[in-house]
Amino acid sequence: MGQMNTHAGRSCGRARLSMALGLGAMYGAMLLTASGCYSKVTGASGPAAGQYRVEQSDRTDTWIDRQVFGEETPTKTRNRE
Repeated sequence: MGQMNTHAGRSCGRARLSMALGLGAMYGAMLLTASGCYSKVTGASGPAAGQYRVEQSDRTDTWIDRQVFGEETPTKTRNRE
């Protein structure tokens, strides 16, 4: 009567760890897939450039933008209407 079952405590800890790892993996997968939902063509060149709808860039042209992203090089753009 004096012995306690410690096996139950270990399996509960493993289940919590598995749950935490599973939820973390699902959250990470959601973040990765959500980042690819938006695309915008801001420049196209070459023989197949006419098949793309080229739009104006949303990027601002401030000092910090030029430091982080570099100078924006103008590209030849064609609008297909």
